[in-house]
Parts: sequence; structure tokens; C-alpha cells
Amino acid sequence: MASLVSLAMVPEVLFQILEDLPLGAVYSLLQTCRALYPACHRHLWSTLNFNNNTRSFGSPTEMGKLILHGRLIRDHGCNPTGLKYTKTLVLGPPIFTNAGDNHQSQFTRPVAGRSTEVTEVLRDLVDSGNLDLRSVVIDLTETGSSPRLLTPHERLLFSLKTYSQSKLRESFSVQVFGGTIRRISTFFHLETITKLEMGGEGTDTAFWPHNAIEYSGRRPLDWMGTEMLQLADLLSGLVNLEAFSWRHPTDFTVGLSYRSSAVARNEIPFSDFPVEQAKLQAAFTDLQKLRELQFHDRFFDWSFFIVPPEKVKKLVIGTEMADGWWRRFAACEMPSLKELEITIGEHSSSTGLMSPDFTLGDVAIRGLEKFTTAGGDNLIPSDLRQCLARRNSAYLPRYERERAVARAKVIMARAKPKMGEHAPYASVFVEDHYVLKMLTDLEGDYKHEFAREFAKVFISTFTGAVDIKGWYTTRAFVRSLGSGIRKNIKAESRWIVREMEYEYTAKFALENGLKDRRLCANEFLADSRYRLNVRIHSPHSQDHGADFLKASQHARELAAMCKTELQSRDFREGDKFCKRRNEIDDIAFEKIVSAILGSGSEADVNGIVNDWAKARVEFIDFLFSDGDWYEAQKEHLYSLGWISHPDAGT
Repeated sequence: MASLVSLAMVPEVLFQILEDLPLGAVYSLLQTCRALYPACHRHLWSTLNFNNNTRSFGSPTEMGKLILHGRLIRDHGCNPTGLKYTKTLVLGPPIFTNAGDNHQSQFTRPVAGRSTEVTEVLRDLVDSGNLDLRSVVIDLTETGSSPRLLTPHERLLFSLKTYSQSKLRESFSVQVFGGTIRRISTFFHLETITKLEMGGEGTDTAFWPHNAIEYSGRRPLDWMGTEMLQLADLLSGLVNLEAFSWRHPTDFTVGLSYRSSAVARNEIPFSDFPVEQAKLQAAFTDLQKLRELQFHDRFFDWSFFIVPPEKVKKLVIGTEMADGWWRRFAACEMPSLKELEITIGEHSSSTGLMSPDFTLGDVAIRGLEKFTTAGGDNLIPSDLRQCLARRNSAYLPRYERERAVARAKVIMARAKPKMGEHAPYASVFVEDHYVLKMLTDLEGDYKHEFAREFAKVFISTFTGAVDIKGWYTTRAFVRSLGSGIRKNIKAESRWIVREMEYEYTAKFALENGLKDRRLCANEFLADSRYRLNVRIHSPHSQDHGADFLKASQHARELAAMCKTELQSRDFREGDKFCKRRNEIDDIAFEKIVSAILGSGSEADVNGIVNDWAKARVEFIDFLFSDGDWYEAQKEHLYSLGWISHPDAGT
């Protein structure tokens, strides 16, 4: 505990540590270490968080913190001692929607015989002047698109609006998520908003003004032009806006599929609103503090390109755009743009706006440093990456790595099946060889020796140094000879024949192959007769048969385990060696990428692939050292029927 106490003497370091700790850990420190109590208490109350929406506040809110704050406010109203440390207030679905009722019961408090909702308590808290906030985050994303909210919610927002008007702009800011044009202008002090996520007005009439024609869901023909002018007017008041995001509310139902069919659906085409377009563009241009611009849904029309204000550094496109939009994008210089992000999801990938052979040819952007995409490249111009890399030297290294990564993925994707293809060749070869070897000492531990021999043979065939694919053909021929012999000799001969199958597969394959099959057959037959004669007169003939069965079973098990390890692509859940396999793959992948970016030599890349295969096959020797893995593999192979269970007989 002494080290923890010493941290209390360096508060600036302690506060940084607390920022990285989960709430539960901070709360435990608060309860167990008196010296750290002040710092932990201050940290717990630095953000008063009533939001469980991950999108609006960056990370999931721990429900314990939400409940903790709610109960303290419930019990103490405006007087919790921690409120003097609160600098950020975050209000989301648990406050503004009915979905939060199951949470609100945790911090509803009885007042004068009735329950007071947390919204009332928070409004009293804001009005009391006991808060010295630096920022407020409002998340309305789950309240739909209605310009009206429930009365308690509106009262709370009006109190916050009044509070915002009393604060100095340099020391206070507001972030809003889920806003609409009418909501923003009604419930918020525009000059204090620094981050805004909003969308169009929907047609859900719940809680809308009674008998209000403009909200009835029957939009007038020129609704688009009217809304563009209203948005332009709204933007003119957002003089301190730093980030703008266009995302429709969850209940937005007015056609995400607007295209050329507008007139057919009794609507005025977008091209008939040139004045409104110009005014909206001018409003964006005047946002001199804007640094981030995002469009996640259709912004009035798929072809409507907004020229970002001069100082915008980040542009995010989250919806498919028309060819005309991309043409205007390519011609726009955007002098301050450093980051471009394309996040087109499946919801907007079926509009068919872009021709598959559409290209840009060139772009006017010159200072781009980062370009990322999430979604298919078929949703962006096919040459977008190349154009950006050609004109933006800061992005070029990233682009070259992207290409190298893509190529490395293809190389490894081709190499993995190749491992699976060559594993059976090595498996059969080593299995045949070790059956005879195991007969000399049935009690010996051959796992590691088998694994090393398997690795040696596998690498030889994988790299092309040795071709043992003919082993299958040879084995099939020898077994056909054995089948004929078994029909003409007594039961004792089966052990001789099976032993000879293993031996002569190696003999024929490694010596002269099957060039003279008649000669091979005669040799096989003569030797079988000799061995049969010896075996029949041997007092241990029955024991030899049992020993051979035991040796062949064990060799088959080891061979099947080696083969399965190299053929597996998705390792079974709970496999404790999965992480190590992935590390081997990741190291090889990065080496391939580096080789592509470096020499680009095909020989260098192939060498790394061979080293990767060697590392994977040599890992089997390590796996055989783990008894649990070995037994689990045997049971797994039994269940698959790849090897027969000893109790099943021969």
C-alpha cells in the first residue's frame, strides 16, 4: 500500500492513471486506500454520465456508474459532495426515452408522497447553480425525429439552454447527437455547440404538435428546398461548430432511395433547387471552425456534394454516392484535408448508384495523410486509392503497404491449402516407415522422432525438393498385390502381407519405382512365400500379428495428428495453442509484407512461405510434448472416424 500512498503525493500522475482504470477498480481504491480517496472521489464525479449509447460518447458506459450517480442524486438531490468536481454532464437514452424506465427506477426518489423522475432532479440540479460544468453531451438518438419531446425532457433541455447562455464560450461547449433542424434551434444555445450529429425530419407524428400540417407526414412538393433553407439558417448560428455529422434519426421514413424517380412519385427534382443549394453551400463555407465533416445518410440528394470549409481536416463518407458526386469530389482541392474515411455499410450498398467501370482519373487533393475504408471497394471508384496515392506523398507509403498486405493475404491464402495438400503425402510416407521401426520396440516413445521425421519429409515435398506424390500410386499397386496374395494363403499370412505392403511401398518408390510391374510382382510374391514359410513354422507367429497391429495403429494415429494439424484452418474453440499458431502466421505475414515492400522478389517471398510452412510443421513436435493435447487429438480423430478406436478391433 506504500506505493499507492506515494502516488497521492503526485496528483497529476495519479489522475492520468485513474483515467485508464475501469470504474470498478477506481471504486475499489476509493474504499480500500484512505490516501487515494480524494483523488478517486474526484475522478468518479468528474463526469456525471447518464448514457449507455456507445456511439455518442466514445465508449460503453458502465451501468454501475449510471446507477451510482442516480442513487446519490436520488438520496441527496442537489447536495452530493461530488458535484463540485463535475465538469461534464452526459445525458442519453436512460433520461430521454421510455427505454430508460428500467434504469430510472434505480434513481427515482419519493417527494411529498409521489415519485420524482430523475429528469426533474437533474433540472433542479442545473437550475440550482451548484454545477460548474465545462461540457454537456446530449444524446437524443433514440427519441425519433419529432420536433417535440415529452414535457419533462423539454424542461430539462430548456434549463440546460439557459445555463449554456450564462457560460463563457471559451470555457464551455455542448455536443448534440440525434438532433433535427427544429430541435436544435428550439432546445439549444447555438453558439455553444461544438459537435453536432443531426438528420432530416421524419414522418413519425408521435408527440408532434396537434393538427400541425407541416408535421403530418404529408410533405409538400417543395419540402426539400424548404428544409435546405432551414438548415442553412441553422448553420449560420453555429459559429463555433467544430464537427458536423449528417445521420437520419432511427424513425426516418422519407425515402432513403431517392433517385431519378422523384418526379414519378410527385416530387420536385433536386435540380429545381439551385438557389437553395447555393445558400446551403454558403452556410457550410462560413463554418470557419469546422474541422470534421461526416455524411452517413443521403444529404438531400446522392449527387449533392458539399465543398468542405477550408479548414476541414477530416471527411467521412458513410453512404454510397452518385457518379456526379464523385466527379465534384475529385475536382475539389480541400487544402486542409488530412484524413478521408469511407464507411459505406450494407444498408446503402444496394442503391446501384455507381457504374462498375466508373473511374476518376485524377484528384485535386494534395495534403492527404490517411485514407481508410470499411466496406467493399466496389462501392467507391476503382482508381480512388491510386489517384490519392499518386497526388499525396504522405499517403503513398500507407497505400503501398495496403497493396502489399492485400497481396500477402492472397499468398498466404494460397499457401494454406498447399500445406493441407502436401500433409497427406508426408503422412503416408512416414507412417509406412515407422510401422516397421515400431515393431522393434513396441514400448518406445516415438512421438517426437515421428514429428521430426514428418517435418523433414513435409518440407521436402512442400518446397518441391522431393516429389513423393507417386507414393500413393505405388502404395495402391502394392496393396493390390497384397489383396491377391491374401486370397491364396492362410489367415496367418495377413500379417506378412500388411508388413510387406509398408516395406515394399518404400522399396519400390525409392528404388526403381514401377517401371517393370511384372518384375515387382514376382519379387513381392517370392518374398511373401518365403516369409509365410518362416512364419508358419515360427512359435511366435500369433504374437507378431498382434504386435504389427499395435505398431500400425500407433503410426496411423501419429500420422493423422500431423496431417490434421497442417490441414486445420480454424482451430477448435478452447485450443490453448491457437494463440501460438496465430503468432507464427502473423510473423510470416508481416515478413511477406516487408519483402513485397522491399525487394519485391518472388524468390524472397517464396522463401518466407517455405519458412512459415517449416515453422508450422516443426510446431507439431512441441505439441506432442503436451499430454493433454495428444490425448484430446486422439479422441477428436476417433470421433471423426479418421482412425479406428483400439476397442473396435482390426
